[in-house]
Amino acid sequence: MTDLEYIAQYFDGELSEDAKKAFEERCAKDEVLAEQVAQYIMIKDALKLELAQHKKARFAQLYEDVLAAEKPQEKQNYPLIRKLSLYAAAACLALVAAWLIFFRSPDSKVMARDYIAANFNNLGVTMGASDQLQQGIAAFNKKDYPTAISIFETLTNDNTFRAEAVKNLGITYLITGEYDKAIAAFDELSKMDLYTNPGLFYKSIALLNKGDKESHEQAKINLEQVVSKDLAGSKEAKAWLDKL
Repeated sequence: MTDLEYIAQYFDGELSEDAKKAFEERCAKDEVLAEQVAQYIMIKDALKLELAQHKKARFAQLYEDVLAAEKPQEKQNYPLIRKLSLYAAAACLALVAAWLIFFRSPDSKVMARDYIAANFNNLGVTMGASDQLQQGIAAFNKKDYPTAISIFETLTNDNTFRAEAVKNLGITYLITGEYDKAIAAFDELSKMDLYTNPGLFYKSIALLNKGDKESHEQAKINLEQVVSKDLAGSKEAKAWLDKL
């Protein structure tokens, strides 16, 4: 199996839990694979955009067909008019089907999962970080999430490293699937006065991962705020809003 097939199976959800864990561990250590994953995500997003444009063009053509079928024709007998009406009705049904198929919202959980896989496999070492914060980051990068959580939780009481600790704690909860705790951490982060604050964007990622309708709608509201206020993650937020 090639690396491309391996990557595709991961993002298509075809790997077992053990295989997924092995993939993530390899991605954390193998720079070549990590780069291939990033390229795969970029190409996948580009193809989605191209497909969406193609679908819109096809939908427009179907719409024109409906209008053409509904135009009255002079000097037509009743059977022909009735036949055209049937054609128009069929075209309308096709139009509705096209709308449902072509403009169905993409799976928001997949978008969020792709972002997590590309950006949160490893935590970078923070300049000037304390030994304890570096230990937490090292534990995270080794996939020792319980230890990382314990260290980051302790550091949330340290004003010097509180913002970094809260951010890393939220990311760890995100990786471990504890989305409510991740949301709480990122909400706390978003209220801090920082030069660059990704809290609201990260909170949106956690909400999208929850998958329920209410969380999905709240994520959209948050992403709109990220774009309007030009917060950290605004570029990604704008691209996602076009797809949601």
